[in-house]
Amino acid sequence: LQRAEQWLELATAEMLTEKADALDCYEALVNRYAVVDIERACELCDAARKDGLQCDELYRTVMYAYIRSGNLELGEVWMRKVSDVHAADYGNMILALLEGGELTRATNLNDEMMMRPGFFNMQSFKALFRAYGKSGDVKMIEKLEGWMKNFFKQENNGDESYVNTRLLRLFSETKMLQRAEEYYRKEWKRYPSIIMAYMRLQFVGGALDRMEQNLEDSWNQGVHDFPILAILNEIIKTGDLRRAEKWIEATRRWKGGKPDESCYRKLVTTLGDHGAESADKWYAIAHNEGMFPAILTGFANGGEARGAELWLERSKSVGFEPKHENYAALLKAWSSNGDVAQAEWVLNQMEGEGFKLGPDDYASMINAYCISDSKGMSRKAEDNLKAIEKVSDGNVCPNLYAKVIHLCQMDGHEDRALYWTERGSRAGLKLEDVPSDDVKSAETRHFSC
Repeated sequence: LQRAEQWLELATAEMLTEKADALDCYEALVNRYAVVDIERACELCDAARKDGLQCDELYRTVMYAYIRSGNLELGEVWMRKVSDVHAADYGNMILALLEGGELTRATNLNDEMMMRPGFFNMQSFKALFRAYGKSGDVKMIEKLEGWMKNFFKQENNGDESYVNTRLLRLFSETKMLQRAEEYYRKEWKRYPSIIMAYMRLQFVGGALDRMEQNLEDSWNQGVHDFPILAILNEIIKTGDLRRAEKWIEATRRWKGGKPDESCYRKLVTTLGDHGAESADKWYAIAHNEGMFPAILTGFANGGEARGAELWLERSKSVGFEPKHENYAALLKAWSSNGDVAQAEWVLNQMEGEGFKLGPDDYASMINAYCISDSKGMSRKAEDNLKAIEKVSDGNVCPNLYAKVIHLCQMDGHEDRALYWTERGSRAGLKLEDVPSDDVKSAETRHFSC
């Protein structure tokens, strides 16, 4: 650093550098000294000013260095040296003062910032809200609320509903329950999405009973677009499984209300994972409400094969008789994971229970063989493709031929790959869909698509 300073002194004394370059040099030195020696950084700022340079960024660097060191008084002094101070500078200074317990100084600095046209910092404003919310100073909260209203009106051309929605979210985030509810009551009919912000507020405030009652009232008055599952997930995060059960019980009582399969799936899975005895009860309820097929499909579509299998096996204990489509969903889940052994086990179960296998079942097996990307699968894949041709009267998806060709190539059966390439071409398989250049060239020699 000393050698760097010597070069800077020489360059500026002999006028060997442009002002812009000199400022870059000062910035590099001040940035470094701000970490190891703030007083020297201050001296360099004064030197740069004497050299006629614009020093705002240097002053700003020193300001933040003092904030980091905990010397807030000097931090504010150096902020005031900045000629083109930004709202972010005010905001960060206010946050530092609040963290240091300087609520009055933070408020005064915020007042000063608000006097500047267009100056506003949401982060520091939220912090002030939190601080005054804890202190219970109603007058200050109302003062800040008034400023926020003006800001939000300017932000969205005076739209009152927009202002109310933003204020509800602000009060939610700053844990002022009563104030947030006032805005909720003003706006939920016109802006049902505000319920989400209200929901989060109640979790923060621990007022779940009141939330459930208000949401039920909203539901009965025609607002149905808030997510029952999202609320269930939030309750489960708290670890209160009894509360989670009560939430689903409540929504089942609502007029026209009915939790969907994802809610039952989440609730029963969570209860089962925690060894809760009530899991069996909810299995039975889901069965009685005809949810099992949708739940199995939900597991399968999410790639949760093990969950689908456990659900299917457990469901038999409450009298559910799996149908073909239920096994097909499980088969699809295992095949999408590339688990050949499990997929074959499900297929055997289906055959053992007398279900007639269809093209989609065989296609799931071909997908399992491909996704596993293991050698020795081509013969099995060919058998399944033959079965598809047989049960579908030759109406086969060309992509299945491409997959079988790929598996034949992996096993070194080029003759079989050529055979399926020719058959695939008759079903609409295009040359560019065939996976190997070798097969493409050979296929071109033998016939034309």
